[in-house]
Amino acid sequence: MCGLAGIFQEGVEEHDIDVMIASLQHRGPDEFGTYIDDHIALGSARLSIIDIKSGQQPIKDDASGVVIVYNGEVFNYRELRRLFTGNDRRLRTQSDTEVILALYLKFGVSFTEYLNGQFAIAIWDPRNKSIVLARDRFGICPLFYYDGKGLFSFASEVKSLFTNPDIPKEISAKALDQVFSFWTPVAGTSAFVNVREVPPGHTLVYRHDSGITIKSFWEWGFPGLQEDSKMTFEEARLATRDALSKAVALRLRADIEVGSYLSGGIDSSAIAALAARLQPSGLNTFSVAFGDESYDESKFQDIVVEKCGTTHRRTTCDYKHIAATFENAVWHAEVPLFRTAPTPMNLLSRSVRDANIKVVLSGEGADEILLGYDLFREVKVRRFWQKFPDSTARPMLLKRLYSYLPQFSNPRFANMAIQSFRTTLMSDSPFYSHAPRWINNGRNKVYFSHDLQQRLVGSDCMEDLRETLPAKFSMSVT
Repeated sequence: MCGLAGIFQEGVEEHDIDVMIASLQHRGPDEFGTYIDDHIALGSARLSIIDIKSGQQPIKDDASGVVIVYNGEVFNYRELRRLFTGNDRRLRTQSDTEVILALYLKFGVSFTEYLNGQFAIAIWDPRNKSIVLARDRFGICPLFYYDGKGLFSFASEVKSLFTNPDIPKEISAKALDQVFSFWTPVAGTSAFVNVREVPPGHTLVYRHDSGITIKSFWEWGFPGLQEDSKMTFEEARLATRDALSKAVALRLRADIEVGSYLSGGIDSSAIAALAARLQPSGLNTFSVAFGDESYDESKFQDIVVEKCGTTHRRTTCDYKHIAATFENAVWHAEVPLFRTAPTPMNLLSRSVRDANIKVVLSGEGADEILLGYDLFREVKVRRFWQKFPDSTARPMLLKRLYSYLPQFSNPRFANMAIQSFRTTLMSDSPFYSHAPRWINNGRNKVYFSHDLQQRLVGSDCMEDLRETLPAKFSMSVT
């Protein structure tokens, strides 16, 4: 995981950065390192994964004075090293951190275009007195910052920023409004006033004399709805398998053992199967078994374990475990939680740590990319119903789609559940797929205090989200 932190402030002292890094000890307990110079302090809490012996951070380039701290992994760092095998530059370590630094020195702020990985990067460049922050394309690694009068500070977690007494600690009313609709603040913000995050796929440059500039280095591609692929299904299947195999192989690059989460679903099972094949020494897998049988998928996990021959560890989670550890989940999430789902993941991560494994593969995010949620089938049903809104037969497809849910299988509530989709049926919003859920979530705002509701007068969380959409997004929604 690793953690990083930094402060640009007149009179910054070693104690200031030490306290910030101490608050991130859980992210990187293996090593701690700091760099302090005129007005600038950088720190790293390292979880050693690559080049354990000589990959300590911060890393400084002696010729230029440029310094880097970094959280994450750049999976293609071996290929990138080839750019520096000649007289251009000689790398002293085998770490991916030094490769990133060398890329910055060679290409400037466009260095991120070469990186295949998950990362949060901070670079201090004394030549122009700038701080460069960069975050991976999907925002896997967190990176928050505060920009105040005479103070610019950044860290992997908000709690690290809050060790500075000059940074106010106040929950954001707008963030609460967003969380009670989307379950999360919109990208680029946080749950706290004046604390923001570097948006996924963006680079931030801070200069004391000119302030902040933020630039995107990657955006999602959104094909038009009418675009047809030239690939056959078989070609697409083989291409997907090949891409996933290469991605898994890259992520197995480490100087330590790599394990894998195994929920029993398609995504984690496919990843675990590929990893077991690519890692001849064997694969450790980890899963959660739920005390409530309606949520438990242990039988599917067992099938994969037997088929792939993994060494498996299972953590049991029931309602008592959730109640006992939910507060800890909130502490690490640093955002109001609308549901308890992060708690089992917290317990799962603890079981990995107890097994002395630092890195695991995960299928998280696959449903969003590969349209695996029933939500996407639901959209097709709603669009079908939209063509004949007075139809009584078409909305019944929702009952068939969600037959496993009690509100749809119970005749007393099924019609009420189906009709709840009617309010957004004819919408042309770019958020059409999620609108029913967001509206239902938003009904909980009736519990907001009068003071909070007054502070939100004139605020529109949907507009906040709309402003974050890539320019090409609206072109693909018809």
